[in-house]
Amino acid sequence: MVSMIIILLIVIGAFMGMVYLLEKKISFDKYHPATILIAISLIGSIFAVPLLFYKFQIPTEPKYWIVGIASMLVYGIGSLFEFKAYKSVDASTLSLVGKLNIVIAAIIGILLFKDTYMIGGYIGLILIIVGSIVVLYEKKTFHMSKGISFVIFMAIGFAISTILDKIVLNGFSPFTYVFINNFGIGILFLLIYPQARKELWSLIKSYYKLIIPCALLTIVSWAGFLYVLQNYQISYAYTLYEGTSLVAVVVFGIIFLRERSKLWQKLLGLLVLLAGIILLNGIH
Repeated sequence: MVSMIIILLIVIGAFMGMVYLLEKKISFDKYHPATILIAISLIGSIFAVPLLFYKFQIPTEPKYWIVGIASMLVYGIGSLFEFKAYKSVDASTLSLVGKLNIVIAAIIGILLFKDTYMIGGYIGLILIIVGSIVVLYEKKTFHMSKGISFVIFMAIGFAISTILDKIVLNGFSPFTYVFINNFGIGILFLLIYPQARKELWSLIKSYYKLIIPCALLTIVSWAGFLYVLQNYQISYAYTLYEGTSLVAVVVFGIIFLRERSKLWQKLLGLLVLLAGIILLNGIH
């Protein structure tokens, strides 16, 4: 059973890596980040409709709905920073620095849920930090651009939403929640951003060949991740999932998007990050 879970996490992590590359290509144009988020979320919710017929479960306690809405907002805000970052940061760099979300999620777990790690786990967290920021080293200093600051805000949003989703899954079926979350994000940000309402159809018409596979891969990947998250510890599910998506983004970014700048730093960061993920995941 464990081996099947590992295979599932590797496959869906690779799918999520492909999503990052598609999002990067969509973000090249003039559209507002909220418009991209809404398009992917609403089309994703259409693909998620069949999941409502499998183990349908919604909570009767209001607290799970409140936490769910909070997760939608936090994840959505993190995604807005992600799409802003894509304007100036390549996909592989974004993915490397963005893996600080693993550290942030671990710190939240330590502070709020009293999670504990053996010495190897803490070494793993340090390695993840080093692997994430090594790509920022330039001319004997660490260069913090506006785009990188957006990536850090993205990482914070994604980490917090993952913690909230772990709580939400005590009330929702993961498959039901995939639909509700995507549809909820789409509607919430459609209401918040009037500009997105004006741009939405134009974006979909222009980029449907990228948006549709992006939305589909997101739904498949996230449904699988939530299933694992509901049944296993955050550190186990999150680190393996994020590690696989990282490898996919860096490798595919170098090959298909020709992101060759700071190549050796990216490869070094990838190796250090993976070592940290292995330590964090294996020694807990």
